[in-house]
Amino acid sequence: MVKTENSQKEGLFMRENRFFVEGEGDVKYSYNNGHIASDPVLASQNFLKALEKMPSLIETHEAKAEEPAKDIPDLQEVVKATWRREDELKDCPKNQ
Repeated sequence: MVKTENSQKEGLFMRENRFFVEGEGDVKYSYNNGHIASDPVLASQNFLKALEKMPSLIETHEAKAEEPAKDIPDLQEVVKATWRREDELKDCPKNQ
């Protein structure tokens, strides 16, 4: 995938192409922040290097997703609990 971005540097407007490998769910993987090397051999390896990063990125995102999942049982208990001052709130006049 090629993404063209507009930028301004020293008063000049520039268009810059960045290159990505796009996976499921529109997840984009890049190498060297999507900038292609000027050397043809290195440039041809950009996409392969982006693909090589995928397993470690998947592991990182899975680990981040597991962190909040540990809190789900505690949060479910909080949601199920009744607020101890609920009756007091019901008895308050609405215009206070």
